[in-house]
Amino acid sequence: PTLLALADPICPRSSPGSCEEPTRLTFAIPKPEYQGQARFDVGATVDYTCRPGYRRTPSLSPRITCLASGTWSKPPSFCQPKPCPNPEDLLNGRIEIEDIVFGSTIFFRCNNGYTLIGSSQSSCEITENNRVDWSETHPVCEIIKCLPPPDISDGVKVQNEDEYSFGSVVSYKCNKGFSLIGLDSIHCTSDNHQSGKWSGDPPECKVVRCENPIVQNGHQISTSAPPYSYMNYVIFQCNRGFVMEGKSKIYCGANNLWFPKIPRCKREGDTDEPGDHDDPVEPGDPDDPNNSRIPFIYISKYFFETTPPPPEMNLAQLYLPWYLRSRYPFHSLSALASTSRRMPHWRLFPSSYFHHLLDPLVKRFKL
Repeated sequence: PTLLALADPICPRSSPGSCEEPTRLTFAIPKPEYQGQARFDVGATVDYTCRPGYRRTPSLSPRITCLASGTWSKPPSFCQPKPCPNPEDLLNGRIEIEDIVFGSTIFFRCNNGYTLIGSSQSSCEITENNRVDWSETHPVCEIIKCLPPPDISDGVKVQNEDEYSFGSVVSYKCNKGFSLIGLDSIHCTSDNHQSGKWSGDPPECKVVRCENPIVQNGHQISTSAPPYSYMNYVIFQCNRGFVMEGKSKIYCGANNLWFPKIPRCKREGDTDEPGDHDDPVEPGDPDDPNNSRIPFIYISKYFFETTPPPPEMNLAQLYLPWYLRSRYPFHSLSALASTSRRMPHWRLFPSSYFHHLLDPLVKRFKL
């Protein structure tokens, strides 16, 4: 059979002694007189002109030549992108810049505590008369403001302002006879750099009274005396012939209960009877060089918060509820109860305390 060679009508190929259409460049186009011509003889030249947004580099030739191989000579980068004006500084913010020439983009970022009003980016693009400029005007970084802080019952704000901006601090104090529960101040912070919000709930003012603690076969060695209010403490010592079980120093808690639980004094040599303890006692943290036993303190308010208790409490034990909650997710009351019996390294609260945790659990985990 006879094979017929078919010409390709779509992509004409150069024949010996000629070149195809000139090379397409991102930064330049052939001058009008060369456009539309499909074949060029060897030795023919084509001159280019810069595309919009580019400018000539005088030292480089904008001309290519058809070589004997049927290909065009490699063109140099004789056109370079035009630069946009240097962007002005962004007050209370910064500009992220890689380049400022045609086709590049810069990004605007505000400092912490400020929100961006306007576009977050701007591109160097073509304007009138083949000039280049930034597509967007500079935005403004505006300081974030918070709504007026909430009032509290049986207490007052120490100071009042006309407006509250990022970083503003509001302090509270309680009326006489009331104890301040929680942080005594909150500050204005931001939510994803967009809007203002207060760092937490305001404190609570309440009357806290703990009953006079009695330790059989023991006595107080502290100077405090009833009535006992929030964070008042007493220190106990066992009588001669008795040893203490529990902590000698206990505090009056916000729930009108003593924490840790009131210690007891047992006679030296006595063994524990079944039911003497509501909660198991496990070895201290193995990473602790003193291998001390650390009590789990029952403070339901801070157990369910995502931030540690207030630093002014100045008791390492008070941070344990927050620490344990952050490490062990409790998804139900029963899970909390069962977990408490097998959690390593810690002495945990007794099961008799679980009912105190029910309401916060329901609210926090939507049980």
